[in-house]
Amino acid sequence: MIVKATLYEQAYKKIKEGILKGTFKRDRLYCEQWFADYLNISRTPVRDACLRLKRDQYIDIIPNRGIVIKEISSQQVIEISQLRSSIDSFCAAYLAERIDTPEARKQYEKIKTINDQEQRMLLELGNISDHSIDVEFIQLDLEFHKEIIGFTGNRRFMEINNEIYSYINLLGVEVVKIDTRKQESVDENEAILAAIASGDPIAAFKAARYHVEAIAKRLLKMMERQEKPEAQQDLNRVG
Repeated sequence: MIVKATLYEQAYKKIKEGILKGTFKRDRLYCEQWFADYLNISRTPVRDACLRLKRDQYIDIIPNRGIVIKEISSQQVIEISQLRSSIDSFCAAYLAERIDTPEARKQYEKIKTINDQEQRMLLELGNISDHSIDVEFIQLDLEFHKEIIGFTGNRRFMEINNEIYSYINLLGVEVVKIDTRKQESVDENEAILAAIASGDPIAAFKAARYHVEAIAKRLLKMMERQEKPEAQQDLNRVG
């Protein structure tokens, strides 16, 4: 039973976690009452949570039919990756150019600590794919890049990053299911850190761009293998 004082926030959190962990499937048609029963709460906080999830691009609400987990198209992967590459690459180069300043060194150490946490997670758990581990790993990885962007102090960059956060989250959870992808991600982040530490903005720019492009290439290959004819994509109603 969810604590009554924070029903809306916790409903949002629980449904979002279910989407990221794969508990709720993309080929299912859900309804507010089903989520209410699942969470053992009334429909009102579920309705409010679903409206927010729709705004955050996690779900679609089909009038008179129900709720579906949002699909991500190949074109969206390309567009988001291009946007991420532009911002992340610039911000990594920006930090590298200023690495000799006390502020940059402090931020670098903070970012390195996040990457060290990712590395420890791999050493302790192995490069296995588990929904809970995948979500936790991606949260750390997103924090790593968020801190690089944050050093610029550019509010527009942060707003854009926040706007596409849900897409990045969903894409990241999908791609780290690949057996070797977590270690590859850590290695790529270490390459970004090495370039920043050496004060080489061009190398930092290239390393950040390579990281984003590697994710996009993996995802597009996965999506190509998983594509099914439109006729086979009928939704199965739940509840």
